[in-house]
Amino acid sequence: MTPLTHRLREATHELHREAEATGLMQALLKGRLPLAGHRALLAELLPLCDALETALRSQANASWLSGLDLVALERAPALRADLHGGPTPAAPMPATATYVARLQSLGSRGDPALLAHVYTRYLGDLHGGQILRRVVERCYPGQGAAFHDFGSPERVVQLREQARQVLADAPLAPAEHDRVVGEACWSFGQYRRLFHELAAA
Repeated sequence: MTPLTHRLREATHELHREAEATGLMQALLKGRLPLAGHRALLAELLPLCDALETALRSQANASWLSGLDLVALERAPALRADLHGGPTPAAPMPATATYVARLQSLGSRGDPALLAHVYTRYLGDLHGGQILRRVVERCYPGQGAAFHDFGSPERVVQLREQARQVLADAPLAPAEHDRVVGEACWSFGQYRRLFHELAAA
């Protein structure tokens, strides 16, 4: 059976590229996104990360999460620090609300499809997110870099390899592999919808 990590990479490659090509993400990568736009993005990611981390904690003893350092990966505390307790939207964007409901449903069922979100969220943050960290530190000094900060470069590599290993070793049946891959594709599509909604707002 093809390793899950390989299948995830192949299946989501084009969707990942499309999400990165949205106007909002291109503006962020090029250092052209106003601080207010960056804060709006962080504010949308907070309920999403809260929902993901609550769902993962509820399944911390599941065999398919064995070996994952959930505390080190959690981003919600860093997002709160970046937002400095400032105002957040009264209601999330529709794409965010849909994503949060999806994560809550997966968590309540103990569904291993949550692994797809470990891939799209945390491995993304540990890869391309480290490029964004440098952009954010340069463009918004003292504003918003905690979200991308996992520690030293050595620690980033360690967490990246740990997450990859958990995905590779997850004791899943072939049909569950398929569902994780499908969920990852859904995730990237939903991020793209969120970026478009934020740009339109």
